[in-house]
Amino acid sequence: MIQISRSTFDQLRAVGLIQDQVYGRERNYAICNKQGPSRKKTYYLVEEQPQMLFLGYFEDALASRKIRRISFHQMRELTKRFPDLQTQHNGEHIPNATIYAWRGGEADRTTLYVRTLPYILKALQDIPWRKE
Repeated sequence: MIQISRSTFDQLRAVGLIQDQVYGRERNYAICNKQGPSRKKTYYLVEEQPQMLFLGYFEDALASRKIRRISFHQMRELTKRFPDLQTQHNGEHIPNATIYAWRGGEADRTTLYVRTLPYILKALQDIPWRKE
């Protein structure tokens, strides 16, 4: 579980990534010090792939080879070949997203990731990293 802030918790709840305990389903968060004032509460979230991708934690997905980093040129070519690909940007949640665009870091640049689906990997073999 990872610790998150109240505002991040509210953002996750707004897009539907927070699961409450319902019959047959566990909740995916914990709140410590519930009885105390709001400023002393600590929120923890279970590390699941949709939540991690929403928050911008791509390391686990990269290590397990579920996503791969791509260039802007490769993204443009993929969207030309497959016009139905969906892109998820910062602060939004698209369940069937194939491309993830994350803006941030020390250089404040956009980093692009793509899910490693067989037809995408086959198309990426023909597309160079940069335009020639």
